[in-house]
Amino acid sequence: MYKPVEAIEVRIWGQRVGAVAFNVMAANCDDHTKNTSFLLREGSAWELAPAYDVIDAYNSRGEWTHQHLVSVNGKFTDIVRDDLLAVADRFAIGTAPRVLQEVNAAVKSWPSHAKKAKVSPRETQRIRAQHRSL
Repeated sequence: MYKPVEAIEVRIWGQRVGAVAFNVMAANCDDHTKNTSFLLREGSAWELAPAYDVIDAYNSRGEWTHQHLVSVNGKFTDIVRDDLLAVADRFAIGTAPRVLQEVNAAVKSWPSHAKKAKVSPRETQRIRAQHRSL
């Protein structure tokens, strides 16, 4: 089991669990490791860079987007809440249940964000149908 030595490491891993959870719940299957970056500002500690390349990326016939590109608890498909919690436990992230609840609420709010962005109702529903609550 991972033993964090600094609070910053716990915070970074907690944020990363949130990003993985978002990718699973929002069907962002283009979730490869090149979409995770860190920042080191002069005189500061390492921090997780803001999220980027976060899109609706699921295509059941797509070579790269028919399943997740990063495994969660050894799985690329059929990922469930217990898989996310197992990964969080492996890295001693005690805040995971709260993080999953927050991510779930954010994903559920997709229709209101889509409306503000003037996404068509048909496209909003198509994307929403791919979302999963965990």
